[in-house]
Amino acid sequence: MKTKMTKSWILGMALLLMAAGPAIAGQTVNESVDVGRGASISIENIVGSVRVVGSSGSTVEISGTLGDDVEELLVEKHGNRLEISVELPEGDHNRDLDAEADLVIHVPFDSELEVETISAMIEVSDVRGEMNLESISGSIDVDGELSAIELSTISGEITVASGSSLQEGSFESISGSIECDADLSDNGEFAFETVSGNITVSVSRGFSAEWDVETFSGEIDNDLGPGAERTSKYAPGRELSFTTGGGGAEVSVESLSGRVSIREN
Repeated sequence: MKTKMTKSWILGMALLLMAAGPAIAGQTVNESVDVGRGASISIENIVGSVRVVGSSGSTVEISGTLGDDVEELLVEKHGNRLEISVELPEGDHNRDLDAEADLVIHVPFDSELEVETISAMIEVSDVRGEMNLESISGSIDVDGELSAIELSTISGEITVASGSSLQEGSFESISGSIECDADLSDNGEFAFETVSGNITVSVSRGFSAEWDVETFSGEIDNDLGPGAERTSKYAPGRELSFTTGGGGAEVSVESLSGRVSIREN
């Protein structure tokens, strides 16, 4: 899986975001780049939206609109890697900065995808390569045939829906909720973690896994088997360990104060 976004990028982009006001898009984007199959694609945006759609062929097609104060949409190809980033003027802290960018990007189905945003929402559909999607306050919504995903936000919501066999998944949020309704692989590893956000995991009937569920002050609602137990008579913590099927996958679910719900489709 890809590494987390750098702290310097987060801090730099957050400063620009704090300076930005409401945006009215004024520039049109329409570009295409031939990248070949199995390309690695990186996308960076600050505020607005990023929608990525898997498609046949070997071309990346980029469309959308940019705010008037966006300096440029930088598109750079390095071998089998394509980098797409929304560039703002350096050192411009004008509170009326029109920095919003709304992008729609079609990529080959099997692309590896990395997206980093501040408050831009992220939507991905029908991309089958590994994904690392990160936002600070933007929501993350993923659907389609998936293989391995790593999703993280601070206050945004995470929603995942997949009918294919998801092999590996890491889901992290601070205050945003996490909802996963996917066909999890019996041989996969999956980790769900929030601080105050609620977590809902829905799995198919017959899913085989070892479950480890824990909260400090949140409730645990389990449709698959036993109820949670108190970790101590002096503390509100609850924990639950159980097996479905013959065991196989490893599922860890942890929240400090959010509610955990485990459902069967």
